[in-house]
Amino acid sequence: MTESHLPSKSGKNMKEKSSLVDTPVPNGDKMEVDETPPTQEALDLMCCEDIREHAKLIERSILSKETRFLNRALRSLLSLRKKINPEALKLAINSICVSDPQGRKELLVFLDVTSTESSVDAPPPLTGSASQSTRREMKFSSIVMTEIEVYLNLLIVIYLLDHSDFNRGLPAARAMIGKLQTTNVRATDPLSAKCYFYYARIFEQKGLLPEIRDEAHAYLRASILHHNHEATAVLINVLLRIYLQQHMYEFAWNFVEKTVFPRDVSNNELARHLYYLGRIKAVKLDYSAAQKDLLEASRKAPQKVAIGFRQQVHKLACVVDLLLGEIPERAIFKLPHYKKPLEPYLLLTRAVRTGNLEMFKEVSTKYKEKFLRDDTFMLIGRLRHNVIKAGIKRISSSYSCISLDDMAAKLGLDSPTDALYTVAKAIKDKVIQANINYDQGCVQSLDNADVYSSLEPTVQYQTRIAFMLDIHRQCTLALRYPPKPQTASKEEQAGAAARRDADLEELADELAADEDDDDDDWN
Repeated sequence: MTESHLPSKSGKNMKEKSSLVDTPVPNGDKMEVDETPPTQEALDLMCCEDIREHAKLIERSILSKETRFLNRALRSLLSLRKKINPEALKLAINSICVSDPQGRKELLVFLDVTSTESSVDAPPPLTGSASQSTRREMKFSSIVMTEIEVYLNLLIVIYLLDHSDFNRGLPAARAMIGKLQTTNVRATDPLSAKCYFYYARIFEQKGLLPEIRDEAHAYLRASILHHNHEATAVLINVLLRIYLQQHMYEFAWNFVEKTVFPRDVSNNELARHLYYLGRIKAVKLDYSAAQKDLLEASRKAPQKVAIGFRQQVHKLACVVDLLLGEIPERAIFKLPHYKKPLEPYLLLTRAVRTGNLEMFKEVSTKYKEKFLRDDTFMLIGRLRHNVIKAGIKRISSSYSCISLDDMAAKLGLDSPTDALYTVAKAIKDKVIQANINYDQGCVQSLDNADVYSSLEPTVQYQTRIAFMLDIHRQCTLALRYPPKPQTASKEEQAGAAARRDADLEELADELAADEDDDDDDWN
């Protein structure tokens, strides 16, 4: 029988589908659809099945020595985070940790504070579909069991962190890191980065982040020696956050100079690192470099989520722009997510732009607590000279000649002597073109020179060209090129083609499954 005489499988399916569609509903009634919401037991079973699938992906990643399977499980972590609860975690642990009763016992202790040894050793009795599901126990090899238990411990830490249960969360985090130190599998490097992040996060929420500084340094040395770039990036950011929380800017700057941040990491970690660099450089008076780092951090950050992070970046960028003598764009203050948080910085910008020293003092005093929480109060204190310079520039453009007494009154200075020194400094810094008449005690403005007759336009164009060339260089480095053709046998080429087809099918299935959950990957 030739292939053309075989019945078409797709044709059969089409006939079945059309017959179902064309079947009339009797009496013209609408079809009844069961809209009963799933029970909590069913939701727990679904969550348990997701965790079991992630355990399979971790096993596959370790055995194949490829991180893409583990990355798939970690990408689903945020959507799974909303569904996990103690019952679902207990079901997953009891069905996965069959070959390691001691590891199962250690994990279950963190889920039930009142559990005893007897209740931990024996799985809880289940009925119905739950008992049928958990009977399908999964036995993993001892080679991968430690990494799977680390992942389960990570889920426990995330659940306790979300519910602010630090009494059990801190011991669970320490147990997670202890198990992580016993593994040395390069395929699980992304998992170790997640563990270090949540380990630092739960200590920060408890207010004990400075206590793990020595540990973080030790973990950083180990990750650098093992070429674990993901964990290295996370630990560098953790240490910078510790230094910045304690206002140890000199230590932070020395640490930055002696470490190399890996660039082949996620955009989230890169955006955090650039924000920390911007804060350090702003304190070190390197405002131009700080402005560049903050601009890049705002671009690397997620655009639909991470609103709090982007608010902090724009707050610091607004102050840095004012310190550079630039005025931030008004459109930033009108965006819905920034309008209320950036309101004090809008008033601050108005005071600096108009050179109103009284308004600047009023805003600084009124929103002092908010500026202290944002860690921008020290930088805002430096803006006083910018406000005075802006006021002098505005007065110089309005009056051809003005007395020092009137100048002191308009600027809000204490005496004409203060106005004299301030104006002399402004003339020296080329803020204004004027002369001081000491005999008459007045300031005489000169005609402003044509800016296009100077080198200022050339400098501005050169700055913009350098910026565009840098963007082009980064885009070129980010391009991905197809692998170079290599001489290989027909069998190897056929095997490679089969692997590529399998990868494409896997990717298509994954995209189809995660089509509705794309927004859950950013938080």
